[in-house]
Amino acid sequence: MRLLLLPGMDGTGVLFERLIARLPSELQATVVRYEGAATLDELVACVEVPDEPYAIVAESFGGALGIELVARARRRPGALVLVSSFLSPPHSPSPGLVALLGPLLFLAPPPRWALRLLLLGSDAPPADVEHLRAVLRTVPTSVLVARLREIQSRDVTRSFLRCRVPMLVVSARADRVLPGRVARDLVALRPDVAHVELEGPHLLLQQRSEEACAALMPFLLHAGSLRSLGGGRA
Repeated sequence: MRLLLLPGMDGTGVLFERLIARLPSELQATVVRYEGAATLDELVACVEVPDEPYAIVAESFGGALGIELVARARRRPGALVLVSSFLSPPHSPSPGLVALLGPLLFLAPPPRWALRLLLLGSDAPPADVEHLRAVLRTVPTSVLVARLREIQSRDVTRSFLRCRVPMLVVSARADRVLPGRVARDLVALRPDVAHVELEGPHLLLQQRSEEACAALMPFLLHAGSLRSLGGGRA
């Protein structure tokens, strides 16, 4: 089964390296890169939906894109996984802190302490911090700011309710960007959605790739088996 990976706000897909290295042979990853796309409509237009059976794993900012793809696609995926994602503008457990520090992530280079505090966790190795800084420096500041504005103006709740595919929500227990109620609200809206909470920071797929992969794989492989039995029809 093909696995479409939708990155977070950086849009480069580079940060999926560790996850891809852990994928079993049954899943062939295709990383979606956003280039200069910022609005949801622009992002949807930059994704080529495979002709073969596929599933979507969407991270953080990419969650809204994953939801819209499922809601709009003529050929729906076999499953959708939302990792550290949200439906409407997130309100942090420390809104004043995030409002103060969030813009610092767009500086060139962004402060190491801000990346640790908000995204990577206090235990992140120096090499991981430098890697994230380097990736963010490849994205124009204007694009990052435009994506931040998109986050503040979009609500994909109605599309989420129309997503009639198996879904898994993965949340981070030590997330400094999203409060724990975000994942709980998703499940409350759709009781059929599975939910797994893992120890770790906002960037779970990077900093807890082994644990995240262990949570994702049974769900995705099971969904792939059901898709094959159903003949791959939407």
